Amino acid sequence: MFTSTPETRSFLPGERVPQTGFYQCKHSNRHSVSRELVFETGMKFPLCNTCFWSVRYLLVSDCTTDHMDPVKRKKNESSIRAMSA
Repeated sequence: MFTSTPETRSFLPGERVPQTGFYQCKHSNRHSVSRELVFETGMKFPLCNTCFWSVRYLLVSDCTTDHMDPVKRKKNESSIRAMSA
């Protein structure tokens, strides 16, 4: 079940994800559009290949892995690997 939980704290690359949810990915130099990615509790937020440590992550809404769409989850995992590589 999705619940809206606006979060004011931003997270840095390398920090552990505090709760499973959709996080807005904000880049420092606008080289990439802001997008929402799903991260699971315990993962580490990845570096950006372009702005490195300047990328920030903001929790948009929490969710449980049981309610994540498998197709969206697969696409998100590919994006995270591409950003981390």
